[in-house]
Amino acid sequence: MSDNIPFDIQMDIMNRLPVKSLLQFRVVSKQWKFSIDNFEFIRNYGVRESNSCCFNLSYKHDNHGFMYSVDENLAFRHMDSNLNIMSLTPVASSEGVWCFAFGDNSMFLLWNPSIKKSVGILVPNYTLQPDSPKMIFGFGICPVTLEPTILKINYPLYTDGPWYVSVSTLSSRTWYNLDYDCLPRESIRIKRAGQAVIDGKIFWIGSERFYNDDGISNKIYLIVSFDLVTHQFHVQDMPE
Repeated sequence: MSDNIPFDIQMDIMNRLPVKSLLQFRVVSKQWKFSIDNFEFIRNYGVRESNSCCFNLSYKHDNHGFMYSVDENLAFRHMDSNLNIMSLTPVASSEGVWCFAFGDNSMFLLWNPSIKKSVGILVPNYTLQPDSPKMIFGFGICPVTLEPTILKINYPLYTDGPWYVSVSTLSSRTWYNLDYDCLPRESIRIKRAGQAVIDGKIFWIGSERFYNDDGISNKIYLIVSFDLVTHQFHVQDMPE
């Protein structure tokens, strides 16, 4: 492109090109490579390409893994990948980026199908957190920094007990533990599957068990959310 064309217009033009052309433009100059790899460009490009996608579907069959995007008319479009999807466990998708658990939960793999790029992030050894064999993952992209953010949640399997929550981002590749005052009550548990990322928050179905004086237990359901901007958990009671 001519140097006489403003750079923002160059980016707008590239935003309209197919993925194959973008991959070729990435090797033209460092500036173009940096701009194309920028999370904001990737997010906007992905939204433009997949704004009719309602959800993604992945499944395993006959020792093979398959992944499809499904639009509002329930039309299926196969998502090509050079990844061995059979060996990956989906965690969630956010802003067109997928997160998988890999290798007995020893690594996260982030994959952007729009640019056919993936990267791995090592998971810290959860056995260093005592009495917390239950492990749940969360993933979402921060709407302010556009950072892919990963959560690792541990708590006791069968009894109430403290939560241990570690957070990492793609740019830092390091993990830090959230303070206890940011965490839900120790009696709350969340479902491993079925998280949703909406308006910069990760949502799970949660539950809490109470015991009456006669020893009979009651279980109530909750909505547990994690704010990707403030890194705070919130609990919303659900009416009976």
